[in-house]
Amino acid sequence: MESLFKLGFRIVLKPRSIKTNHMKARQKQRGICDEVVDLLYTYGRSSYNRRCWITDFDTRSMALMRKENPAISQSTIDKLTRCYLIEIDGVEVTVAYKKKGWSKRFGHGKPRRRAQI
Repeated sequence: MESLFKLGFRIVLKPRSIKTNHMKARQKQRGICDEVVDLLYTYGRSSYNRRCWITDFDTRSMALMRKENPAISQSTIDKLTRCYLIEIDGVEVTVAYKKKGWSKRFGHGKPRRRAQI
């Protein structure tokens, strides 16, 4: 995956959450860089389900990202659309790729507004 910062991405950095050792290991195993996690925070949608925040990309967030960053390749976009992040109480627990049955396990629960820090 080409460097996302070289493509001129506008990254809105939120105060970094604490990463668990589990998250660091899974992120390394799955080849998900910190830039992708930052893009999830910047453009992704967050929903509260089963006592945790799930952040992923939907069609609106992908359209916004494509509008602001037209130089991104299709292979990178395909990788980003399948990515999600799970966070509990400000602690990043894991980051992974969606598989079949994802919506059954992590279907979006009650819509809530996430408090912005």
